[in-house]
Amino acid sequence: MSKSKSSSKELAPAQPTDAPEEDPEEKERRLQEEERLRQEELLKRLETSGSICAGIAGVNGQCHGEMLLLEADDCRRTYWVASGKREPSQYWFSGPSLASPRWSCSAACLGDGRILVVGGFDEFGLAVDTTEVVDIVTGEVSFGPRLTMPRAGCAAVALPLPIQEEEPEVEGEDEEQEEEVWMPWVMVIGGYGADAGQSTEVLSVQADTARPGPKLRSRRACCAAAMYGERHLIVAGGFDEFTSVNSTEILDLFQLKSVAYASDCRKEPTELRRTSWNSENEDEVISSPRDLARAWFEPGPSMMEWRAACTAVTVPKKDNHPQDRVWIIGGVNERSERLRTTEWLDVVQVERRVPRPRSQESEDKADEKPEVVEAAPPHGEESDANAPKPEEGEAEPTPKAGEEDENDDDADEAYSSTLPTKDMPADADDAETSIITEAFQPGPSLASARSGLAAVRLSDTVVLIAGGIGADGELLDTTEFYDFDGRKDEMQEGPLLSWGCNSQVGFSYFAASRAA
Repeated sequence: MSKSKSSSKELAPAQPTDAPEEDPEEKERRLQEEERLRQEELLKRLETSGSICAGIAGVNGQCHGEMLLLEADDCRRTYWVASGKREPSQYWFSGPSLASPRWSCSAACLGDGRILVVGGFDEFGLAVDTTEVVDIVTGEVSFGPRLTMPRAGCAAVALPLPIQEEEPEVEGEDEEQEEEVWMPWVMVIGGYGADAGQSTEVLSVQADTARPGPKLRSRRACCAAAMYGERHLIVAGGFDEFTSVNSTEILDLFQLKSVAYASDCRKEPTELRRTSWNSENEDEVISSPRDLARAWFEPGPSMMEWRAACTAVTVPKKDNHPQDRVWIIGGVNERSERLRTTEWLDVVQVERRVPRPRSQESEDKADEKPEVVEAAPPHGEESDANAPKPEEGEAEPTPKAGEEDENDDDADEAYSSTLPTKDMPADADDAETSIITEAFQPGPSLASARSGLAAVRLSDTVVLIAGGIGADGELLDTTEFYDFDGRKDEMQEGPLLSWGCNSQVGFSYFAASRAA
């Protein structure tokens, strides 16, 4: 009996010893390091990813605020099941949901996994003036700067402003001090809303401000916009007051109109100061979003098709094509037909038009009476030049009635024709022609006609086109992509859209942006 007890005692498991508790500071450092590694890994994935968010989903057209992300490598695959029917792809990964559902909105990338979602219609069909900053890395969603007016169907473009200046290192400065995060300004263009169609505004997320921007040459809603090179912005297509258009507009971000302002009246002497017009090779120093209100849009080249509810993507240059391209995709034409066509415009050197202001020299000459070339007198009448001069002591003959006024009117008309106007600061003849000599060229055709679609460049070579309204008015849940490094010179089928839906439903009028 005692032997049995000793054997059972030997087979009994050893009692676990109490492990020493982890130091709270060590635990905090460990968790911080794990979070840092997770964020770095996610940011690396986002470098070749794109995001789509909000829009109308489902057969009932319900508005939502969900976000999906897709990597370029996953986009290159086509997904089928054994039966041959397509199913929603499991390669999309979810991002943070917006605070408020919206559709017909726009989005711009702020860098480091942050996206700014702008405007749109709410679930009641009303245009909103709110923006949201979505941080994909941390999962946080916060409201951004409020727009100056409600907008829907607008375009949003991240600008290469403000200019990042390298601050000199100061000896003894704390190295662990976090660097200030740089975020680009975002220009919001056109849209539906009171006075929104021909206006723009510039948003600064860091300053939480919205300032009026330059005025468009014509009203535009559901237009497309993208950067054209490093210093220009292009706005293409959209609806005007009546139908879709094929015109484009170009904005030079670094060439501004002059401005006059009075010095402080309490200082002596009081004088009127005026900034000089930009010379041909000088750029204006832009320190605030309100400075961009002094820029102006110039006419760009006409597109091959009338387009609205289209989208634009900037494609970097490749070995087989030495220039960047702006790619205009899909849309609806003036006959309300959804388009399968695309077209692109090569980024080339843009002619700079310098307005000719009224210089001090011209002001001095304006006070002088201009020379007027007199017309030959009719046959039988004696000209004033051959008329006898009055003798000494006699009064000079008075001019004929209306003669002096006509001369003054001619002089004013000749001078005013050289002045820049508010809408067209350059010559009227030059303002009607495009400042870009390049013309649009046809691009690869879409597999399906689409309007109200979204397009995003996932990497330097892969562009994803998603959702929209089809040729028969149906909502599309399909995607397609173009691979500039691929062997096929045509669109390829992409993964099916899915927000966790069990059935195939459509998605349209949602926003798309680079993820990082």
